[in-house]
Amino acid sequence: MLESCSASVATGDSTRFMEGKKKEKQKRFEEPNLELCLKPPSGVDPINKTSILDEENTIAFVVPEIEYMKDYSMKLQEENEMLQRQLDSVTDNANQRCAQIEELKVELKRLEKLVNAQEEEHKEGESSKFYDYDETDSASTINTDQYLNFDGMNIDPTKDNM
Repeated sequence: MLESCSASVATGDSTRFMEGKKKEKQKRFEEPNLELCLKPPSGVDPINKTSILDEENTIAFVVPEIEYMKDYSMKLQEENEMLQRQLDSVTDNANQRCAQIEELKVELKRLEKLVNAQEEEHKEGESSKFYDYDETDSASTINTDQYLNFDGMNIDPTKDNM
């Protein structure tokens, strides 16, 4: 009985051992073989170190240039925004001037109509008052002092007689 028990244990252990081996092989197959990655293939020459140095130099040269281009792009964007604000300001001023010009044109037309109406009224008034003209009324309204300022003339009769 011990033999059968030990045989069953032995066969159970061996089947478990075999299953463990299969799983281990399967894991190895699924995982990348790191040993192959670390060792260069025997038929391939080692990587050319000069090409690596060239690439490093290129990267060292390009990175500052990229940074410069980013800064330059940012400066151009800020300048563009400033110029856009100036353009908006000039456009607003031009629009205000155009609006003022339009208002002045409307005011000028209104004043022209007013002047024309006054001229017509004056012409009608002159023709009707032409026959009613009285010289004495107009003579009394004229103030000759407004035309002759005797105070400012400095006339000294004693000097004129000498």
